[in-house]
Order: sequence, then C-alpha cells, then structure tokens
Amino acid sequence: MHDRPVSVWITPGRAYPGWPWVVAVAALWALFALLLGVIGELQRGLDAGRVTETSLGYYGTAAAALFVSACAFVRRRWAQQLALVTSAPMLLFIPVGTVIAIFAMRALWRARTYFEASRT
Repeated sequence: MHDRPVSVWITPGRAYPGWPWVVAVAALWALFALLLGVIGELQRGLDAGRVTETSLGYYGTAAAALFVSACAFVRRRWAQQLALVTSAPMLLFIPVGTVIAIFAMRALWRARTYFEASRT
C-alpha cells in the first residue's frame, strides 16, 4: 500500500496536534506586520507623502514578518522552527514594554501636582 502524500500546507479541518500554536504564531506575526505597515504610513505622512528609505525599511520588515507568518502554516520542520524561535523575542518585548509603560504612568501620577500647578 502506498501512503498518501502529505500536504506541504497545514490546513484547517485536518487533524494537526499543534493547530492552536500555528494560528497563534501566525496571528502574532501578522499583527506585528500590521503595526510596521502603520508605522511606515505614518513615516510617509511625516515626509510629505514621499516614500523614503525609512518608510521602505518599515515596509520591508512588514513583508518579512508576513513571510514568517506564512511559514507557520508550512508543514516543514524548518518553517515551524523559524516561526516559533523568532516569536520568543517578540513575546519578551511585549511584557517589557508593558512594565515600562506602567512605571511611566506611575511616575506621571506621582508628579501630577507638578504638572497641574500653574506656571504663571
């Protein structure tokens, strides 16, 4: 008997043990690509609508993030390792940014009397 060839792409509806991880990693990278695209558009707005090297850098990085997002759906070991291993630094970045934002809000809250005082 011949085994059926295994599809290269992971598709929904098929039994795959890591399906929630595939969707989570792909969504994480797709959101990161969306954020980079928005930052690129803001940069274009600051440069009077011109596409500069800076905005092209944001767009290129967004394209790379979409590539990694697509790699999460490829049923090959290298693609899954690329998607999972590169997600670790991004997942570390989110809590660090949250902690810094909390400390900044706390400092502003403690110094609110200074900011609310009249300077005239």
